[in-house]
Amino acid sequence: RRLAGRGRRALALFCGGTIGAPEGRAEVKKLLAAGYSVRAVLTPSAERVLGKDWLKSELGDIEIITEADGQAPGAVLKEADLTLVPVLTLNTAAKVAHGIADTLAATLIMDSLLTGRPVFAARDACDPANPVRAQLGMNKAAAPYRALLSGNLARLTEFGVRLVAARELAAAVQGEAPAAPPAPAAGRVFSGR
Repeated sequence: RRLAGRGRRALALFCGGTIGAPEGRAEVKKLLAAGYSVRAVLTPSAERVLGKDWLKSELGDIEIITEADGQAPGAVLKEADLTLVPVLTLNTAAKVAHGIADTLAATLIMDSLLTGRPVFAARDACDPANPVRAQLGMNKAAAPYRALLSGNLARLTEFGVRLVAARELAAAVQGEAPAAPPAPAAGRVFSGR
């Protein structure tokens, strides 16, 4: 089903990963240009790794919510028709896959699923098979551990999370991306604010 932009309200959750971060931010900008209203949430690690200024440099003066703001998850989610995760980390993917909601981001994803809101997430930063991990030397874990991390992504998909490459996030939201998740994309690594 196609989600037309005009009047649609999206909540964009940025976790603290760097793989695919520039592409994820660019995709949110495309949705803004298509008429979506976007509010952003930064996890504490995203505040440190990416930063509010990095986000606003491309997206303008959008509202940015952090855990320190103390807003209740229900109040944050109430203003959203759909949830985007332009940067989903291994950590947050594992938490949601196992029903752990001890952070604002994990709670917002869980509540989105529980309330039937569409959830679209970029798989770049949370995919153990992403080629950038090999470039960074982060591909040497034992096979059972890699399988555990891949299994988390499979569970998220079973729960209804639409996992796509960061560079296809806007197309997925607008109903233009392929139905099946694409092969892992080699994304750029954001190296600083």
